[in-house]
Amino acid sequence: MAICKHKSNVLTMVDKLMAGFFDFEHPQTIDPNHIEVLAKRAISKDFALASHLSTRYDNEVRKVGFGSGYSGSAKSEPLQGLCITFVDPWTKEAVAYRLRPDTPLSIDGKPAKYLSRTGEKQHLFFPHTSTAERLEDAKIPMVIAEAELKALAVAENLEAMKKPFAVVGLTGVNGAWGRAKESVMLPEGGHEKQNHGPAKLISDFDKIAFKNRLVYIVFDSDVGTPKHAADFKKSKHSGAMGAEHVLAELLRSKGADVRIVVIPHPDTGDKVGIDDYIAANGPWKFYTLLLNHWVAARNPDEILHRVQAETIDFMDARELARTKPKRPIYVIEGILPEGGTIIISGAPKVGKSGIVLNAAKSVCEGGLFLNVFPTRKGNVAYIQTEIPQWALSERLQKMGEIPEGLFIWTPRQFHINQWEDSGYKRTETGNRERCGNLVASLRAKGVSLAIFDPLAHFHTLNENNVEHQTHVFEVFRIIARAVPCGIVVVHHHRKTARSETQYQGAEDMRGSISMFAEADAVMSIYAEVRSDDTRRFKLVTETRHSEQPEPLELVRYGGENAWLWQAIAWQDSRKSRASGSDDFEKILNFLAKNDRPTQKKAIETYTHIPHATLDRRLEMLEKDGSILKLNGLYLVPKND
Repeated sequence: MAICKHKSNVLTMVDKLMAGFFDFEHPQTIDPNHIEVLAKRAISKDFALASHLSTRYDNEVRKVGFGSGYSGSAKSEPLQGLCITFVDPWTKEAVAYRLRPDTPLSIDGKPAKYLSRTGEKQHLFFPHTSTAERLEDAKIPMVIAEAELKALAVAENLEAMKKPFAVVGLTGVNGAWGRAKESVMLPEGGHEKQNHGPAKLISDFDKIAFKNRLVYIVFDSDVGTPKHAADFKKSKHSGAMGAEHVLAELLRSKGADVRIVVIPHPDTGDKVGIDDYIAANGPWKFYTLLLNHWVAARNPDEILHRVQAETIDFMDARELARTKPKRPIYVIEGILPEGGTIIISGAPKVGKSGIVLNAAKSVCEGGLFLNVFPTRKGNVAYIQTEIPQWALSERLQKMGEIPEGLFIWTPRQFHINQWEDSGYKRTETGNRERCGNLVASLRAKGVSLAIFDPLAHFHTLNENNVEHQTHVFEVFRIIARAVPCGIVVVHHHRKTARSETQYQGAEDMRGSISMFAEADAVMSIYAEVRSDDTRRFKLVTETRHSEQPEPLELVRYGGENAWLWQAIAWQDSRKSRASGSDDFEKILNFLAKNDRPTQKKAIETYTHIPHATLDRRLEMLEKDGSILKLNGLYLVPKND
């Protein structure tokens, strides 16, 4: 009899488990109103039932322990709603319940959208697709969502796209970890239990494999708002951002590769969960967000100082013309606005560093930069990594009287990029705090102009990659606006000039042409070699927001002021020969610029001199020693 009774009990338990009864008396079902609630979150009825969600009524939920020990309206109001059963993937047993009441209730004066049984421990929620086999296989990536229904939406839509993931839901942002509670004596004599000691993951994580596992943490969009950023600045355990940070670090301590997915927060301020995002945008856009829109760690300073998006408000063009909005405040008139950037570029040894020192001196004095561009008086920080201090000192001595307010810093390197590409993923560089310290130092010095010389020493990214350079100049803009000040960046031209064109301006810069799209202006310096081996320096300025200045010729003062420059209007090359002087200048300029043996066809293409005339000109230049001809190639001889 005892054996028969035992077998009967086993069969009854299995039957209950398969029917989805667990501790409830009635089988699982979902009412139409709850089906509608789930559909708005991109969850189907069948997937919800398979993951042990059901509609339960007051008498059912109270029998399994809900309501006991509650206060406020939850003690007396009906508790029916959508019940979530937490099932252990290994034992297949129900280990906990959560109830989403149809009408939000109040407990201890606080609104409660979800209810747990009094004294119930925290558990992870596993959709039915998160099997024990998936959870134990670290090669399968994992998504950890903020709540149970969000986890269901993620799991169902990943399955629909045939993307095998292990998906886990928390019971809120603080549902993944905790700290030991200790009884602390209060000043008035009583005792209170407070959290103490290190944070520790809840025990449900113990059976999950994390070594080298890719884990995505997906919390709601409001985690990235100033409110949570401010809380996080006070304590790395505070608020939703603190909970996210602690969870990420605890998982990394287990060997996981953790990525924090950032859901865009709308301008309306409405919170967006990942289930809302999937319902609004579809599964594939969600999958794109998951794989591409993530960070290793959130930066609270970047969030707190983020420029708020403007409201879309179209304005009639006639009204705009009548109102005449104020021009921006310029540090260097027409070229560099406050909060903006310019690039000064050129080949090696054409005087780029000397020109930016002249800009620094002009701003400190509030005078004319190159005797042409008005400046707004203010302090200047010159940050450079190439010129030794003794050489820089000698240059400064040849710039006349050095004004007050010019500050020099010569670090070996100072990288501002906040991430680097490491194969298929990005890794944080740790430069965020460094840039924050720089902003604080520039503010303390009251800087109006900051100069970075040269660009290559201030980042570790690829100059030819559009996205990389967009990021670098975005950081420059953040620095410029946070101080606020104008920023000058010194950069180099390509090593090999293209013979088809002359004075390309921004297009001659080394690296991606996207740099011009990021800067407010580009000033390009060129050295033109005359037939007598002397050089002229041409300055070509291209701007994006103001009228483009005419080309200028840069002229040194010489003598004791050898490092002071002025600019005059550019004139065509002076005639140095009685006949055909323009042709000779074109040929010599091209060969000097090309700086290598060149075919006659290339000279003809560049100068547009007719074939027969070109032969005569080349012969004359060869005879007087201005050029050499070697194996049918032409070049300008060097002094040595």
